[in-house]
Amino acid sequence: MKNLSLFARSDWSLKKFRDPQTFSRIYFPASSKKFHKPGGIGDKCGFVGYHTRTDWYANTAAALWQMLDDKQIRTFDLEMKRAQLLGLQVPGTCILVDESQDCDACQISWLAMQIEFGSQVYFVGDSAQTIYSFRGAKSSLLMKLNASRSCTLTKSWRFGPAIARMANFVLFAKEKSPQTIGKITPIWDPYRVEGNGNPDDMVTARPIAQNWNHQKVTIIARSNTTLLLEAVKLLGFSRIVEQSSQESGEGTEDSNYDTLKRENYCSLIYSEVRYSDHHYDKNLSHHHSDHFPKFHINGKGRNSGHGKWNSVLKEIELLYELYELSQPEESDGETGPARAIRLDPKIFREFDGETVTWDMFQQRVRNLELNHYLATIGLIENFGRDTMRAMELFKSMVLDQKYKAEEADIILTTAHTAKGQEWDNVQVCDDFIELKINPPDKRCSDIHCQRTRKSRKLLQFTTKSYEDDVNLLYVACTRSKNVLSVPPYLKSLITDFDKMWRWTIQFEERVQMDNKVVRKGGSTDGQDDDGIPGFSEISNPDVETAYQIHDDIVHALRREMGVEKTALIPIFFHGDDTDHSELEVVQVQQLLPS
Repeated sequence: MKNLSLFARSDWSLKKFRDPQTFSRIYFPASSKKFHKPGGIGDKCGFVGYHTRTDWYANTAAALWQMLDDKQIRTFDLEMKRAQLLGLQVPGTCILVDESQDCDACQISWLAMQIEFGSQVYFVGDSAQTIYSFRGAKSSLLMKLNASRSCTLTKSWRFGPAIARMANFVLFAKEKSPQTIGKITPIWDPYRVEGNGNPDDMVTARPIAQNWNHQKVTIIARSNTTLLLEAVKLLGFSRIVEQSSQESGEGTEDSNYDTLKRENYCSLIYSEVRYSDHHYDKNLSHHHSDHFPKFHINGKGRNSGHGKWNSVLKEIELLYELYELSQPEESDGETGPARAIRLDPKIFREFDGETVTWDMFQQRVRNLELNHYLATIGLIENFGRDTMRAMELFKSMVLDQKYKAEEADIILTTAHTAKGQEWDNVQVCDDFIELKINPPDKRCSDIHCQRTRKSRKLLQFTTKSYEDDVNLLYVACTRSKNVLSVPPYLKSLITDFDKMWRWTIQFEERVQMDNKVVRKGGSTDGQDDDGIPGFSEISNPDVETAYQIHDDIVHALRREMGVEKTALIPIFFHGDDTDHSELEVVQVQQLLPS
């Protein structure tokens, strides 16, 4: 079926798909070894020719397509493919293709051929918002179109300059990453957005969902499981988070109110995560307490909204059973071995036929990069044996209530469902990609470093060259009109950039004062360096690496923003109470020999 989907979403002809020389026509499932081995699934099912792995999948998919086409079986993907293969004409002389960045190759090919019928075709889309690659969408498809004219719309009236700056920081990271640097086939044209909406909009690294009783808040996460976790926290069901917030030593609610610069939004911002003293009570399912928010689930249909949540809860229930049964049994004071079970193959296709323990399941998820299970694993690890109580609470207080959006205090949505929508106040969860600095990619071209007078490769942010992770973060950060709450690590990262900037200035002043020359790969006298202390997101770089981060990332960002003599933090997070004294002094003397 994967090979059939691959063909249906491609721009290939059936002849090309059948050709063994066609590159990338083969899909190998994770369980291929079990299928192909003697006496395996292929043998038991009586498949012919399954021993030839390189061709069997594609050839079988081609035969399956022919059978489905002969029987006129209809699905959305099959109908799109028929239209593309037959070159059907779309009625009309002017065709507008909105959200075209999420079209697959089959759809792009079919729509582009409409010009042969004399139609004018307009593809409207943003390559930086491609988020459906799992169903064949590729932003490079738009880049390959032979367009007679290309127009760019970069002004947004949804939000103002503050949210635009944060959105542009995500775009900056995308540009300084393998998704742009060293890319042979471009997947986007780098751009920046201009915020022409609310001039008093605000970005904060503090959570705002706890203040639902002041103004409505929309929570955006990458996964439904993270939304579930956020919801039960707001319902007072989180021992671990309560403890961590109390130990954080952050300011009080009243003191944080006084630090805000926008009185209209001050009731939304807290620096400390606080939860009420109300504990879970099974009787809460019979009425809604004023102490708890009303929730609305955004989205409709089988793949979003309440339909999607039914499958999410089923997955959590089954994985919790694995977690529970895998816990060692205590017998006569001794701990027995962890028990293993067989997972439902209809839900956990990657584990079909295997008997696994909880530890084995987690190991397989890591090895095969089955990242769609990570949030569920984290949720079960967080709640432990209280997992099903948390699920019961979520079902009774969120799903069963079925509040409309206009009735709700909190709207829960994934980034995929949020696409094309906007809200006044948005909190972005921390399950999106964490932007980090990566060693240079080998595919990057060399640059000439004026400081060392040697060739080297560019430093860049850590992303994969082909995934939607950065795009999803960008989509999430551009849904708010007034207040945007982002994951705290973004503030920590920009704080590190400010520290790096100040360290560079002080270090160069000290070097000039001592009449020393900075050498490549260590301290000024050529001896090994212990690293630069004080960074939270950047792992103790030596002097040379610090300079490279400054030159390739920090200086480039500051130059783009037109910032010369001020820190970045008060520009990005002007509504937060930031202690700028921590940026003033970096222990440069620790870098230099005594």
